[in-house]
Amino acid sequence: MANSAGNILTGPVELFRGDANAAAGAIATSIGYTEDGLQLSYNDTIVNHEVDESLFSVKSTRTGVEMTLSFQMAEATLTNLLYAYGLPAEAYDDEEGKLEINPSFEVEYSSLKAVGKSPNSGTRTYVFPKVAVRGQRQTAIRKGQKVLIPVEVVVYKGTGAPATFTDS
Repeated sequence: MANSAGNILTGPVELFRGDANAAAGAIATSIGYTEDGLQLSYNDTIVNHEVDESLFSVKSTRTGVEMTLSFQMAEATLTNLLYAYGLPAEAYDDEEGKLEINPSFEVEYSSLKAVGKSPNSGTRTYVFPKVAVRGQRQTAIRKGQKVLIPVEVVVYKGTGAPATFTDS
C-alpha cells in the first residue's frame, strides 16, 4: 500500500563545494548549473560466514564501503575546471585568468553539499564533508553545443560521518 505521493521527490538540487571537513553552513561556493542531476552510488562489500552445519550463511560482516557522487557541470568556468581536475587553489590565477593543469601526487580534498526538495515541500540537504575527485575527465567542446564538465567524486571518512542527509 502506498504511503503518500508527497514522498516522491522531483526537481533539481543545487550543488555547493567548500573546504574539506567544513560544516554544512560553510560549504557555500556554488557549482552553478548542472545537467542530468546528481547521482549517488553506495556500494558495500559483504563477506558471508558459513559453517559446516548449515546450508545457508549464518552471519555476514561488512568489510568495505565506497560511496561516489557523479554530476555534470554546465558552467565551464576556470574555477569549475579547477574543481573537476582535483587541483589545488594555487593552480588558478584569478588576476591573469589562467588555470595550470599540473597535478601532483597529493590528493586535493574538499566538501560537497546538495540542496533540493524533501518530501512534502521542505528542503533536503545532503552533506559530504570529505570528498576527492577521481576518474577520467572528458569534456567535449563542439560547435553549437554547451560544454559539460563531468565530475565523479569519492566520499571519504573525515572528522565526522561521511554523509549526512537532513530534511527541514
